[in-house]
Amino acid sequence: MKRIFIAFFLLAGATLWAQNPVEKHILASKYAVDSIVAAQKAYLFKQLSSVEDLLEQQKISQEQAEQMKKDFKERSKQRTQQLIYAQAQTLQGQLDKELKAVPADSLKVTSDTLAPSSEAYQKAVAQVDSLAQRQEANKYIRRYINRGDVYLPYLALGVLNLSSAEHFGDKRLSPLGSKSFELGLYTNFRLRKNDNLLHLNFGVSWLYENFKIRGNYYYDRQAGNTQLTPYDSELTKSKFRAHYLIIPIDIEWDFSKDKIHRNVSYFQTHENLYLGVGAFVGLLLDSSQKINYQQQGDVYKTIIRKDLYTNLWTYGVSAHIGVKGWSLYGRYSLAPLFTNNPKGEYPFMIGIRAGR
Repeated sequence: MKRIFIAFFLLAGATLWAQNPVEKHILASKYAVDSIVAAQKAYLFKQLSSVEDLLEQQKISQEQAEQMKKDFKERSKQRTQQLIYAQAQTLQGQLDKELKAVPADSLKVTSDTLAPSSEAYQKAVAQVDSLAQRQEANKYIRRYINRGDVYLPYLALGVLNLSSAEHFGDKRLSPLGSKSFELGLYTNFRLRKNDNLLHLNFGVSWLYENFKIRGNYYYDRQAGNTQLTPYDSELTKSKFRAHYLIIPIDIEWDFSKDKIHRNVSYFQTHENLYLGVGAFVGLLLDSSQKINYQQQGDVYKTIIRKDLYTNLWTYGVSAHIGVKGWSLYGRYSLAPLFTNNPKGEYPFMIGIRAGR
């Protein structure tokens, strides 16, 4: 066993060796050991990934997964030690044969061939070791721990209209004058550790809807129903406005490729094509009407907060497609704008979104 340790001491100092007959055996053995370690690590990684896949598919329990990981790691450790020991024995035999033919004084190394041992050199070596460890930590964090971004802001602008059994898009509403504005925060969570394709998005936002009404109409209650009704005076502006607190959630397919930075591969988000489908639910915060009209040469601006039986809740489905943080989106409400409207008018919007 002592000879084996001597052999590996020589192995570690291969780069300091002058030209001599045993150098090729030491270097060859070093490469063989490196190859053994790399191969065993790669195989262990595949085994652990397979365990994770089985766990995600619910084919094994968490307890079984932990035990399997522990067993695979122990087997890998034992197998690596066995292969290295066999390689050490091979090197021992080669060195015994070669060293008998080499004079002992030819193995002496002069002090000027050694690596510098100054304080500055030792600090540099420590810095390199620290950077290498930090790089491995960053790789682990980027691929496994940091699966979800922090909450990021986004902004969306869209055009609004109403759909009912009678029409898809009410002609009494201005198609470009009716707008929505949304400001929110969201997070993007990668659903699998080693695959960047599937993501879950969720967040919270404030949504402002502004329906611009054409002609001389405004919303009013008639016989218990909320509907567009002619106003007594000629209107120069008529708008219905609503504010919501929205919670959106969607499943997203992100086709962004991995990026390599300083030999570390990590996943990117929204750097290539991405698309998603989802749902939303929201709570009405406030609603009102704004009408402007002229009377005897004077302009009157009125804010009406009359109870129009505006639906307290909104919910529906959504879809989007985008690239590099810009996306086109559509949203359709499955809840009517007013609870007592016999036609059942449902808001929908199409727009552009920045930030997600």
